[in-house]
Amino acid sequence: MDSSRRAVESYWRSRMIDAATSNEDKVTPVYKLDEIAELLRSSDVSIVKEVAESILKRLDHKSPIVKQKALRLIKYVVGRCGVEFRREMQRNSIAVRQLLHYKGEPDPLKGDALNKAVRDNAQETISAIFAEDTNSSKPSPADDLNKRIQGFGNTNFETPVDDKKSILSEFVGIGCASIKQGISSFTQVHSFRKNDNGKNKGPTLRRSLTTEIDNSDRYEPVVLPNDTQGVSMNTASGPWG
Repeated sequence: MDSSRRAVESYWRSRMIDAATSNEDKVTPVYKLDEIAELLRSSDVSIVKEVAESILKRLDHKSPIVKQKALRLIKYVVGRCGVEFRREMQRNSIAVRQLLHYKGEPDPLKGDALNKAVRDNAQETISAIFAEDTNSSKPSPADDLNKRIQGFGNTNFETPVDDKKSILSEFVGIGCASIKQGISSFTQVHSFRKNDNGKNKGPTLRRSLTTEIDNSDRYEPVVLPNDTQGVSMNTASGPWG
């Protein structure tokens, strides 16, 4: 019973590969490629090897369309599944390298375009197979935040070298910005004081100073009101006592 079930599942997986690498001159839908990538991520090593062998067999097909689709499938899923499939492709990379100089029969309508597409995709597939998986080595933003929280206030936590360099660079940048701002403020104050010494006095200020100087030597007699004069005259002419 288990052997029959495994046979059915194996046939179903091979049909998935055949559908994604059909001989039809149409682009394979992305959802079919995603289904294969999900299968490789969720399966054990034995199933991954089985799927890898099925894809490599499609590279031996005589049709350049099938070859091209198989190369595109490898290039797409190798960065979206586990490391086991990448290792299988690296161990069997000779099958892909042989297509770097592929020369098939020219197509009656497209000429050598299909053969050239096979060669170009083979080059891109080789680059994808042996590309470094930077996503696994790079920490996620959440992990980086947890590291910073863990190190804050903890004397036993040692900051990585790269983080020390980045923090030091931030302090140096802040210091430079403060120095530049201080120099700019000092220059503005010095310029204001220079203008305040009298070199750039406006016409209104000059007029007011000149008026005060001219009027300082004039004598302006004090004129008393008429009522006050009458009172003083009556007082002088009246009897004493």
